[in-house]
Amino acid sequence: METHKKIGFVRKERAGELQIALQNDLFDTFEPEFLFIEADGIPVPCFIKTQRDKGEDICCTFYDIPSERALQAFVGGQVYIELTEKQAKEYQQDSNDISGFTVKDTKGKVVGTITDIDTTTSNTLLLLDNGMLLPFHEDLLVSIDTNAQVLTMQIPEGL
Repeated sequence: METHKKIGFVRKERAGELQIALQNDLFDTFEPEFLFIEADGIPVPCFIKTQRDKGEDICCTFYDIPSERALQAFVGGQVYIELTEKQAKEYQQDSNDISGFTVKDTKGKVVGTITDIDTTTSNTLLLLDNGMLLPFHEDLLVSIDTNAQVLTMQIPEGL
């Protein structure tokens, strides 16, 4: 069985290539031949022709996208790679991934479940299943229970 794992989003298109903001190291870990990129909410398989690193981003050209105008449809879209179930499990074990952990506040109230981690900016953000974004910083972290998969955090006022 195959699974799609989000690796980032398309930041912009320029001169026939897409600049993809990476949110984890899956792209480097598995070196995919193709990516799934959302266009109008539909994941479209795109075979990689060339790639180059650009800081925390990568820039790619694709065999099957005929024009710069067609590339514009992908800007802002989420980017996924396809992993086998075994690869997904290996990556989760290797990365100490906290996706799927429940986040609680210091009073024990459940805030949400972590669905993704955004590291594209200098401030790491936890994306929760309820749409909430939480800053992830060691000063806000109270405890981690890996067995129960619970993260207890001091939630800033107003969030």
